[in-house]
Amino acid sequence: MRTFVHYDKNGQILSVAQVERLVEGLAHPFVVVNKGEGVLELGADDPLARLEPHDLHDGYTVEVSKKRLKKKTS
Repeated sequence: MRTFVHYDKNGQILSVAQVERLVEGLAHPFVVVNKGEGVLELGADDPLARLEPHDLHDGYTVEVSKKRLKKKTS
């Protein structure tokens, strides 16, 4: 399973997708990624990749400068 996180310029997660495989030639499963947005793929060995998409969306943001997830603070 491959996990992809679509985020905005502020690190807010817009969407999370988990896919078994991608169509050849696609870098990620998101059809539209606007200017200022990005896509982060979690490594297969990353423990966060095992979380459900809604748990990633609700509990994490993207640290844009380092392109990694960080837990939301209350």
